Amino acid sequence: MEENAFLQWRKKDTNFLVVMALLLLLTPIASPLNDEGKALMAIKASFSNVANVLLGWNDDHDGDFCSWRGVICDNVSLSVVSLNLKNNQLTGPIPSTLSQIPNLKTL
Repeated sequence: MEENAFLQWRKKDTNFLVVMALLLLLTPIASPLNDEGKALMAIKASFSNVANVLLGWNDDHDGDFCSWRGVICDNVSLSVVSLNLKNNQLTGPIPSTLSQIPNLKTL
């Protein structure tokens, strides 16, 4: 009788672990912005963005800043190599956090 109770407990324990593992696998994992993404967000914050052209620049895209408007990334390293922000009616200072984009070649 004790053995039967142990087996029932063991089965419940195993079922619980399987359910928890599935929940963890099915939960989307948001990757936070790296230093380049944070630098881009600082650039956005420093500009007066009257036309809302940088509206898509946010950390809701799981850190995929290479898809943001005006951001050009290297295809291999996925690091920012160019920012094309001309003709977007942006005004304001360029923050020093721009230096956190080490592979930036053109602005």
